[in-house]
This record gives sequence, structure tokens and C-alpha cells, in this order.
Amino acid sequence: MGIKMLTLVLRLENLFCVFRNYYFFTRKHRIITNIRSLLEIAFMLISVYLLLYLSQLTKLSSTVTFSLSIINSLMTMVSARWYARPFKRLLDYININHNYFSQDKIYLKALEKHYTMLKVLAFCYGLIGVSLFVFRRLDSEVTFERFIKGQYAVFFTNVILLNARYYIEYVVFYAVLVVLTEHVRCLSRRIQEDVEVYEKDEGRIEEHSMRMQMEKFEQWTKIYTNVKEGSNLFNHIFGVQGACGTTPTILFYSLKFFLYILALFMLSRSAFELRSSADWLRRDLVKLLIYCPIDQPSHRATKDLLRLVATRTLCTRAYGSLPIDMTLLPSSVMLFTSYTVIALQFNNVV
Repeated sequence: MGIKMLTLVLRLENLFCVFRNYYFFTRKHRIITNIRSLLEIAFMLISVYLLLYLSQLTKLSSTVTFSLSIINSLMTMVSARWYARPFKRLLDYININHNYFSQDKIYLKALEKHYTMLKVLAFCYGLIGVSLFVFRRLDSEVTFERFIKGQYAVFFTNVILLNARYYIEYVVFYAVLVVLTEHVRCLSRRIQEDVEVYEKDEGRIEEHSMRMQMEKFEQWTKIYTNVKEGSNLFNHIFGVQGACGTTPTILFYSLKFFLYILALFMLSRSAFELRSSADWLRRDLVKLLIYCPIDQPSHRATKDLLRLVATRTLCTRAYGSLPIDMTLLPSSVMLFTSYTVIALQFNNVV
């Protein structure tokens, strides 16, 4: 692999036991990777056992999150091996185009820029993600004395590896798309150079130059065909793989969102009943004030109580200033929808 960026992400995946480039290995190397994959699956089974054991000590949401990590990680490993042959074809197309553009300094400079940015982002993401994960678990759910015991250490270490294995898959998506994008840009620059030559010579081309030009067009057609085939393979590989990996997570967070909406509805309903009760109290005090004789002490006491109820109304608030009433649920949904539409507009989707 002549592209350092793809080499880096594939080595990172191999480090986490995802052998997407399985068919680039020798026979001996394949045997070693198969043994390592079996050991990793056994390690996952140990994590499932520890998950059942620790489920009594951890929160339900954490247990579900750990389960999703195991499922997504296993799907990533299986789908990467299943689509290893199409991925080899994809890399073959990329290598053909890379060899053609290997003398393009702008192309090489762009790849080097993406390579540096990828290393920095991967390091920062890994450092921050692992640190937050470990310190949150140590602080909230288990003590350090428990963590240093073997069962806790094995479990939480494996969870970190599971999450890293799942998220690094998207880094591979990014690297492949960046390379395909740079190939299209290089092809566009080559065409722009020929356009400038046409403008300079005012469209006069000799027969020898015409023959060379036809060879260029054939080469460009081949390059674009490789990019198109590569993008089709990308859709075939990562479309199914991404759907399999993200579906459990989407379903889980959709359920959490539904429960959140249900909780907001119950909260709004209870606040509405509180305010309704206060309104009924004020009406009853008004009726009592009407029927109380003016010269009785109870009339003055009723008036004072009515003034207190009218001036100090019961009002519950959420998130600082948002009132808790029957408008809370529509306001929350509208806020979520507005931010979603803004995000889609920034991405030129709508």
C-alpha cells in the first residue's frame, strides 16, 4: 500500500483485531490472524460472562451500553472479514490511480496534509475518549480497589477495546473517501491544464498531439472508471456494514428518546394539574369571600389568603426559565427539530 494514510488506518484496525485487509496477507499471516480472531471472540464471551456478573453492580443503562459495544464490535469484525475480498478490489482500484498520480506534487501534498490531520485527530480522540471512559467508570460505578481486581480490569479494558474497534471503522470510511476525492480533483486539474493549452494554441492541435490527446482521454476514462467502481464497492461494503453496526445503537437511543418524551409528558401533566389545583383554590376562596360577612374576622383572613394565592402563583420551571406546563413537550420537540433542520442545512441536505 503506497498511501500512508490508508496504511495507518488499516494497521490500527489490525491492532484491534479487525482484519479488513485479510487477503493482502500471506498464508502464514492468515493463520495467525484466524487464531487471534478466535481468541478475541473468546475474550468477548468472557466479557459477556462478566457483564452478567457485574449487572447487579452497574446501572441498567451502562449494562445496555456495554451490550451494544459487544454487539457492534462483533459485527465490525465479522463484516470486515466478510467483505475483505471486495475491499481488496477497492484498494486495487485506488492503487492503480495512485500510481498514475504519484508524480503530482499537489496530490501528494494533499495526502500528506490529510495524513497529518488524521494522526492528530486519532491521537486526541483516543486519549480523550479513553481517559473520560476510564475515569468515569472509576469514579461513578466501581472503586479503584475493585477495578484493580482481575475481573474488573479485564471487563473494562475489553469494553475500551470494543468501543475503539467500532469507532475506528468510521476513520477507515473517511480515509477511503478522502483518497477517492483527491483522485477526482487530480483528474480535474489534468483537464484544466489541457483546457489552458487549448486556449493558448487557439484550438490548433497537430496530428501527433491529437494521438497523445486520445491516449490521455483513454487514461482519464480508465481512472474515472476506477473511481466509480471504487465508490460502488464502498457503497457495497460500508453501506451494509454501517447499517448493521449502527442499527442497534439507533434503536437503543430511539427508545431512550421515546422514554424521555414520555417523561416530559408526565412532568408536564403533573405541573398542569398543580396549576389547575391552584386555580380551583383561588375560585373557592373567591366564593368563600362572597359568602363571608364583611364584619367577621374570617372575611379579612379569607381576603388575605386570596391575596397571597393571587400574588404568589405556583409556577414550576425547567432548564432555568422554561415553564413546566403542557407547552413543555411541544417546545422541547420544536427545539430538537429546529437544531436538526439547522444541522441539515449546514450539510446542504435541505
